[in-house]
Amino acid sequence: MACAMMLAVMPAFVQAEGEPEILASSSAMLYCMESDTTLYSHNADARVKPGVLIKLMVALVAVEEMENRGMTLDSPLTASSKAIRDTRGKHIGMKNGEIFRLRDLIAAMLHADADDAAHVIAEGFADTYANYVELMNHKAA
Repeated sequence: MACAMMLAVMPAFVQAEGEPEILASSSAMLYCMESDTTLYSHNADARVKPGVLIKLMVALVAVEEMENRGMTLDSPLTASSKAIRDTRGKHIGMKNGEIFRLRDLIAAMLHADADDAAHVIAEGFADTYANYVELMNHKAA
């Protein structure tokens, strides 16, 4: 069954011992494209900042491109001075030349809202953020 899940923040489930799981996200929707059915919805009409959705698209394209390029989540990506310098928003304190596993960059981007991690991913797959935006636009089309 092909399903799409949209979350306003990285999906996180919280569970106290003996209690059911609770979604710790401001909004979420699980939609089945085959049956055109919403399987789960929580505050789905809430307005969210587009940056959150962009980061989800950065992660989606990275995972798909990773497979096409023979990479894994453990593949190294190097932070450039341009990615660090040109990033507005939240930073995780990267240094020029620092090497990160793709999985750690995705986690930083989605859990810590790290904009610099998104830029390093973009440069690692498409040389520039602008080129990566073209990949994301192609995926969205």
